[in-house]
Amino acid sequence: MKEITEIKVEKTSTRVKSTMCDLCEVVFDGEDWGAWSSHYSHEIKSTSVKMETGNGGRSGGHIRHVSFDICPECFSKKLVPTLKAMGATPTVKVSDW
Repeated sequence: MKEITEIKVEKTSTRVKSTMCDLCEVVFDGEDWGAWSSHYSHEIKSTSVKMETGNGGRSGGHIRHVSFDICPECFSKKLVPTLKAMGATPTVKVSDW
């Protein structure tokens, strides 16, 4: 028979305190560019500019992550026009619920 007892376990974890746009250097709290407006709704402002390369298998692997932190304003006003001028067409998806 096993006797179960409770023990106190202290754990230290990390979180992103703030994020600075790599282009305009504006600083936002946390890692998301949006802010909670209430318990029931959330303004979503998330950008992602990244590349992941590498390989892996059962015994391990190696992946290289390269990313930029770009605020939504710089994404819309600087990055998108630059990429369009280079001939790129963005994929746009809209979600409603």
